[in-house]
Amino acid sequence: MSLRTAALSLLFTFGFAAHAECQDAGSAVFVTDSRFLKCTPKTLKGDQPLVLTLGPVHGQDLAIRRAAGDIWFDLIMASPPPPMKSLMSRQAFAEARQLIIPADTIGYHWDDKTGKGVGERIFSKPGRYIVYTSDNLESEDPGYKCIVNYAR
Repeated sequence: MSLRTAALSLLFTFGFAAHAECQDAGSAVFVTDSRFLKCTPKTLKGDQPLVLTLGPVHGQDLAIRRAAGDIWFDLIMASPPPPMKSLMSRQAFAEARQLIIPADTIGYHWDDKTGKGVGERIFSKPGRYIVYTSDNLESEDPGYKCIVNYAR
């Protein structure tokens, strides 16, 4: 178990502030806690960038899920499948305290029909988007989330 995973486990074991909102995504628990992950603005308009403010031990992986259609866009992960290219290294993301995601950022999602990764502009459809961070999004590791809405 990595030091980051151990720290996250301790935080989950001893609990977060009463206002923290939990969500179960598969079997991993993601907590809303602005001390570790904060999204601004809460509503993106047009070509406005999304700014992630990152606290200590926020994780090494990053994904954004479009709620409509339940489409997961991977941005930073351990072994990105071709043709995906991570936004940055996992280590650089783990050490970052802020990340600006331009509105035209391409994320990669798995297409069950073709069995391949597909690149697509993440913020291409109005609606709710959920940002997830974790030490390993492809596992049951806990992590953090924040929610934004996109309006054209």
